Amino acid sequence: MKYIIGAALISTLIFFLGALFVNGIGVIPSDSILQYGWMVWLVLTVLCYPLAKKIMA
Repeated sequence: MKYIIGAALISTLIFFLGALFVNGIGVIPSDSILQYGWMVWLVLTVLCYPLAKKIMA
């Protein structure tokens, strides 16, 4: 369970930093980021699981 929480925290940080960067340079409108953001966050959570496992072990 702690690895899932760790992966969620890491992916949230990556998502928000990426969203701020993309919104700041104006490549994608903020509505699109909010519309598809939950899917990106879920994929990032799955991809960050091994990283969380290494960090929190």
